[in-house]
Amino acid sequence: MFAAYVTVTIFASLLNSSAAVVCLIGHEFLKAQADMKRLPRSWVPVLGSCEWVPASS
Repeated sequence: MFAAYVTVTIFASLLNSSAAVVCLIGHEFLKAQADMKRLPRSWVPVLGSCEWVPASS
């Protein structure tokens, strides 16, 4: 059971980190989503940073 917990935790952390990297590099999809939700594009890297912190700890 412990091995399954560790595997799922590492997998979730990798997925969350990859999503944060996509936010930080400014992928076009996220810019379109920000425009659709009327958020300033300058917030996208900030939100990526906020997403990265829990993934890296």
